Amino acid sequence: MKLFKNRFFLMITLLLLPLLLLACGGEDEDDDNGDDNGDNNVEETGADLSQSFTATAQGASVTFQHPEGWAAAQEEATGQIYIANSAETLDSIQNDPDYAPAGDQVGMVLVPFPAASMGADATPASVLEMMGGETGLAEGGVTELTVDGKAISKIEIAEEGNTGAGYAVSAEDGYILFMALVADDYAQYEAIATAILASASVSAEEAAEPMEETPEATPGN
Repeated sequence: MKLFKNRFFLMITLLLLPLLLLACGGEDEDDDNGDDNGDNNVEETGADLSQSFTATAQGASVTFQHPEGWAAAQEEATGQIYIANSAETLDSIQNDPDYAPAGDQVGMVLVPFPAASMGADATPASVLEMMGGETGLAEGGVTELTVDGKAISKIEIAEEGNTGAGYAVSAEDGYILFMALVADDYAQYEAIATAILASASVSAEEAAEPMEETPEATPGN
């Protein structure tokens, strides 16, 4: 599992590096104090998403829901948002360069970016095709899912028997959200992962108004 985690996450980071450098940081919310958003039961997937997480990346605020007991945090250096099914797994993803989810552990990375930065005609499917071609990890072509009313593009990835998936969805304000899912048996967690992605909302931050210069006082006035 080590090669899979290292190569996959490293290549995704390298592919998105020009975009990630534009990230302006984020504000983590303690999962233990996650907002109770009321009825977050996802009818189509059956996922109970009762916790909320918000971060700021790529000039936008991103909010999504995840199950209770899961954890999320943002990597300050890259702006990437990591999601795991336990705080221990999340800590290992962030701090152990040789770690990869194994057994019942699952890790995800979520990255928002402006669609226009990938070309005028960029779509979730075209982004996944580009990533799959650049990394050489794609297994087959892009397929389309509908999760809780949202169209999500998907591509399977594999290396030396290990499997995972990349997902992309169009979001508000001209953004595309990309998610990578890594687990021993990623299909076991696909319903939850896509429900998290479908729950996400994006709001572009407004550019700060330039400050007007105050004219210097003229002597004698």
